[in-house]
Amino acid sequence: MSHFDEMISLFFQEDGFTATFIHNSDPVVDDSDGTVTTPTESIEVEAIRMELIRPIEGSGSKTGTLIQDGDLQLFVRPREKSDIFADALEINTSSDSFVINGKSWKIVTVKEYNPSASDCVLYEFYIRK
Repeated sequence: MSHFDEMISLFFQEDGFTATFIHNSDPVVDDSDGTVTTPTESIEVEAIRMELIRPIEGSGSKTGTLIQDGDLQLFVRPREKSDIFADALEINTSSDSFVINGKSWKIVTVKEYNPSASDCVLYEFYIRK
């Protein structure tokens, strides 16, 4: 385990919780009757939720980004870090979402941190109701 992985593991042990990642696959057409379905997969992930704090001057968004008041910063540990048999997350920011405490949050942005340039050690999401 790398130094980065050890540090991230400690971070999640202290402050982590379980969130549900909802992955929507590409729509599938049933040739027999023409119906279209979108396969959905619910995946439990280790996460840390951070409330965004805005500057006192009342800025309604994080300058130069898509981030707005009410958005959350969500750090997610790659599943393969705690389960070597788990597949890496396939993330589609336009259709995937998270469920936290029974509420659905859509993905605004995602950033993958991989200091070794090969292994993802952490995902950083900004999410919105």
